[in-house]
Amino acid sequence: MSAHALATAQARLGTIILVCRRHYVPIVLALATLVRIAFIEGAKLPFESDEAIVGLMARHILYRGEHPLFYYGQSYLGPLEAASAAVSFALFGPTVTSLRLAPALYSIVFIVLSERFARRAFGVAAAGAASIYLALGPLFLLTWSVKARGGYAEVIALGQALLWLSLTIGEGKPARGWRWAIFGGVAGLAVWTDPLAVVYLAPAALYLLLRLRDRLLSLGPVQAMAGFLVTAWPLLLFNIRSHGQTLHELVNPNVSQPLALETLRHNLSLVTRESLPIVLGFFQASSNLPAFAAARAASPWSAVVTTAVALVLMLVLAVLFLRSVPRSIRARAQPSDLLVWVGACTIALFCLSQVDVLYVTEPRYLLPLYSLVPLAGAFWARIWSSQRTVALAAALGILALNVGSILSFAPALAAPRLEGKVIDAGDTGLVTFLDAHDVHAIYADYWIGYPIVFQSQERIAASVIDGDLHMGFNRYLPTAIAVAQDPSPGVLVVAGSASEQRLRTLLQSSGRSYRVDTWRNLDLFDEIAPAFRPVP
Repeated sequence: MSAHALATAQARLGTIILVCRRHYVPIVLALATLVRIAFIEGAKLPFESDEAIVGLMARHILYRGEHPLFYYGQSYLGPLEAASAAVSFALFGPTVTSLRLAPALYSIVFIVLSERFARRAFGVAAAGAASIYLALGPLFLLTWSVKARGGYAEVIALGQALLWLSLTIGEGKPARGWRWAIFGGVAGLAVWTDPLAVVYLAPAALYLLLRLRDRLLSLGPVQAMAGFLVTAWPLLLFNIRSHGQTLHELVNPNVSQPLALETLRHNLSLVTRESLPIVLGFFQASSNLPAFAAARAASPWSAVVTTAVALVLMLVLAVLFLRSVPRSIRARAQPSDLLVWVGACTIALFCLSQVDVLYVTEPRYLLPLYSLVPLAGAFWARIWSSQRTVALAAALGILALNVGSILSFAPALAAPRLEGKVIDAGDTGLVTFLDAHDVHAIYADYWIGYPIVFQSQERIAASVIDGDLHMGFNRYLPTAIAVAQDPSPGVLVVAGSASEQRLRTLLQSSGRSYRVDTWRNLDLFDEIAPAFRPVP
């Protein structure tokens, strides 16, 4: 290559880099959007019952004009995700893809707000690093960016909005009243959407208290409270009438004594050894412990390495927290302190609330930790300013880890398992199978029934039974009532399972006639006469 050609190539490369630096936000957002759409369409993420409930809520909002107050069957998790999905349904039809576009949109909003926060608090380099990481994030973040499970993508987007508003309100000049009102409105909507929002609201309130201690008697806090009441009034009114039912449901009824120190140590150990490595992208999350253990054993990542990385990050967070509190009280809280407090609250709430060690291998309650990415971006920007080669190598290594985690996605690990078998009841082929057998009502396990109801557009009703063939927990009672009123409902159980054997024994011992047909690993018991009815 001649000197002139080399100089021309370098000039063009410099122009491209300059354009990317100036316009990196739309480029990053385009990348984030493409990654999420590709994952929705190509990853074969199983569609399971908790998502189907959100889909049913969205259908009822759009087509029946209903106004659910909470996720069906409980007194928390507001309808924001379902209402957003209803809009998506109106535009694209009531499909699984359009359902998942709702959380995907909020995940993009989360990236935008994270970039805004990082830029305002730490500079352009930190903002660029943070937004690129979140756009091409680890598998766990990507999965919960498209999974419609009641409001997880929404709550971190709303939480990040609270952090950004706290930053703007807490600046030296007096904040305009509308900012306070919006802060309160976002806080109310966030708490209604998911009580996990407390890990954002408490640090944001403390940050504003310490930053504006001389101006707390202004109208701002009053305007914030007014905004909160405007958006949270359905939640507040419900709890006034029900004498605090939301709080009663959230508090673990099995916990009658304070958390023992040894239990807390154990929970912290589990978070360090299993949950944080999942959040970082070393392992794929799974709610099935045996499947997770097997996948982790087969992983190329050593447990020693992943635990060491998680432990270092935990220690760094602990040191930053211990330094931030006294400094913030003596002087003024800094944006980095706000993020550290969010991280500390998230870890503390997770360890204190999961006494029975639920959700350790599917740690969705740790999703707010991704709000700390702007802080990591600030550390990276410092390295970039002095050691560009080291910073570039670190960035490429982290992005390679994220991409590797995404490419290693295994649908079977994300699918529900019943009696040791992977269940894919969200496959439209199952609905086709039931339609071919003229089945309009079925009894089935929770993880089988509701995907069928949604995918059939509610032509097929389902009622939940447990493994002992007793009536189970029905989140949506109208479908259970429809099955109870059907003259000849079918029963869908896992083929070769203990439940199937119980059902055969029951039907044969009672002299009933029936027919059995198989779809993959599910057996349909149909034409049962007299009809099968579960024990209450």
